[in-house]
Amino acid sequence: MSVLGIQAAVTGAFLAVFPGNWKVHDFRLFVAAMPFFKTGDIVVGDRAFCAYTSLAWLRSIGADMICRLHQRRKFDPSVAKRTTPNNWTVIWKKGVHNAKSPVPEEQFESFSDELPVRIVKSSMHRNGFRSENIYIATTLLDATLYPASLISDLYFERWGIEESFRDLKDSMRYDFIRSRSPASVMKTLKTMFIAHNLIRAISGTAARKHKVRWQRISFKGAAVSIRLFLVQRLIQGTTRGIANFRRLLVSIATDLVQERPGRREPRAVKKRLKPYPLLTCNRHEYQEIPYRSRYKKTTEICLS
Repeated sequence: MSVLGIQAAVTGAFLAVFPGNWKVHDFRLFVAAMPFFKTGDIVVGDRAFCAYTSLAWLRSIGADMICRLHQRRKFDPSVAKRTTPNNWTVIWKKGVHNAKSPVPEEQFESFSDELPVRIVKSSMHRNGFRSENIYIATTLLDATLYPASLISDLYFERWGIEESFRDLKDSMRYDFIRSRSPASVMKTLKTMFIAHNLIRAISGTAARKHKVRWQRISFKGAAVSIRLFLVQRLIQGTTRGIANFRRLLVSIATDLVQERPGRREPRAVKKRLKPYPLLTCNRHEYQEIPYRSRYKKTTEICLS
């Protein structure tokens, strides 16, 4: 399955999740999440959501969007209208409704024929690599109220939701869900996000009390501290609960992650799993090959 998560940039908590088939594109899940957004929201997403329909739909309800310009939408700064340095204003046309589009035809026809979009040029700097220029599309047209540096900072903070999913999979060990029915999977997902938001809420309380950024607080360290705190409460009862909770906030606020901008995090593991074969039949019918390490063929057999 695939899941589209909506995260609050201020607290780091997940506000809503929209699951779907693993073959479904993220844009279809984003269309299903449209009723969740309200007037005044600013949605930050990657280039998969950079489409006329998504930007026009959000503008129709009074919301805005910041996303990276899609690779298939060509942009030529020499013919665009330049407003300020590294800022251009272009007009996107609606086009024709596609029958395969997840956007209903009635909703598509309600959009305006033209949509003004602001293009912001930003640079990505990494030590040891050449600087890369990227173009960010947004419906926030006021360059005075929303300067280019603010737009770039908001877009680069989008990677925080990827780190939150990593916390769910690695720190909370929900990379594999054993449930088989869709109802059980949804119960597991809701429980997982409730636990995640609880850790974020306590981490936010510690960050506000001790004047630190909640992004610097270690999610794994906060989860371990909260678990030890709950175990202690079960052993000692409710006595000295406030004092223990204050010590919990101090422990969470002092467990900070170093700021390492531009750090490369490859999706690879250091510890290899043991080369055991897969259990492809009932464990009572399974028969291992003795001294299997001496043979090139390590496939075990099942008794029929």
